[in-house]
Amino acid sequence: MTIDAEDLVGRRLLQVTTSWHYYPETEPSFLHMWLHMDGLGPVRFHTPGDGLALEIDQPHGPYDMDEYGHTTVENDLPDFPMTPFIGQQILSVREIRYRDKNIDFAAGITVQFPSASIRVLNLADEIVSGSTISRARAIFPVRRGRQSRARTGRHIGRD
Repeated sequence: MTIDAEDLVGRRLLQVTTSWHYYPETEPSFLHMWLHMDGLGPVRFHTPGDGLALEIDQPHGPYDMDEYGHTTVENDLPDFPMTPFIGQQILSVREIRYRDKNIDFAAGITVQFPSASIRVLNLADEIVSGSTISRARAIFPVRRGRQSRARTGRHIGRD
């Protein structure tokens, strides 16, 4: 069931589940994120082409893709950008829109917690996330493995 980002407001983040694709000899790539919300259950953040969709959906399990690698499913990874917000209530959300001539779609959202805000965006069919905890951090691709450190760059906006 698809939900609006506003449905997250006032709810507490209980758990974060992520799925990752592992292909031989490459860095793992991020596939899906579920935010387990008090009163809603797991909300999957999905990139169905253009835009960002939020759906009530149970996390899938790990699976093998033969010669194309395998996927894993992880809960509450310590280095994942959303994990520090577990236990906090969402105070507000703001839609981030992409507009260009006849094209207009919701490219992502900014989620405001008591301690900071975080942006979740669809960038070329990839979920990216960034926090405004510090001005030194910027939007970065979510990655795991040896090179899982946040990529810093030019700060984009301030809430």
